[in-house]
Amino acid sequence: MKVAVRTTDLASWTPEVVKDVLREISSDEAVNHEYIPVPGLPEFTSAATCLVFGDNCGVVFENKIGCFQTIGQTGAVRLGADFLHRQLRLNTVVIPRASADLYDGAFKAASFGDVRYYNNSHELNSSGASDLIETLKERNLFPFVVAGGLGLMSGSVEGDAGVIRSLTDRGVEMFVAVSLSRQFGLRDDGVGCLFVVTSDDSAWLTVSSHLVYMAAPMWGNPPQHGALVVSRTLNDTNKRQRWEKELQSFVQRDNQEEDGDDL
Repeated sequence: MKVAVRTTDLASWTPEVVKDVLREISSDEAVNHEYIPVPGLPEFTSAATCLVFGDNCGVVFENKIGCFQTIGQTGAVRLGADFLHRQLRLNTVVIPRASADLYDGAFKAASFGDVRYYNNSHELNSSGASDLIETLKERNLFPFVVAGGLGLMSGSVEGDAGVIRSLTDRGVEMFVAVSLSRQFGLRDDGVGCLFVVTSDDSAWLTVSSHLVYMAAPMWGNPPQHGALVVSRTLNDTNKRQRWEKELQSFVQRDNQEEDGDDL
């Protein structure tokens, strides 16, 4: 996982298309600073869902995936942990040891009494989805996927979201926590999502009502600015294509520099 997203001169990286969108928003008199719905900006949550799960994902159109806007990835993990403990009565979580510092606190704050750790020797990919599903079934586990830097490993969200899409295509119910801050150069905006993948198209309405109740005392209404920038970028075909090309170019250049440092 790439923690820092910076240019060669160590400046924070922001795609040029995002800079254009920021200028567009600043001159748009229709943009206001009213509260947005607790579940998030609708045009953002729909765009984020298609980005992560694919524009043609059948499950999306069957209303079996719900998206709840959060304060970054950490907010998504905390909100999901709260729901799992309070509504499903789960009390045990197993976290990759390498990620303990990132997620340990969220589950403990959600009152999980049994927090365990395991050593993961490699990144999970779509080719291992079948084995993972068997393990989930055998041990009666509920998967909570955390994908904070989609697109920052391979240079494309599609490439990095393979395991999420594979599990979804196979009908696995799960939570997915995602951050879209670094990919758009919006680190201080905390643009996050909690996705709820269900096997029942009516389940999302029930889950969403509980999430609204839980999010209200934590942050109330999520911030509009970052979500608006992301939605305007993704919902415009030309802007999305520009962003995808800029992201790919940045990651390729960054990987080449890392390879050069290893020589």
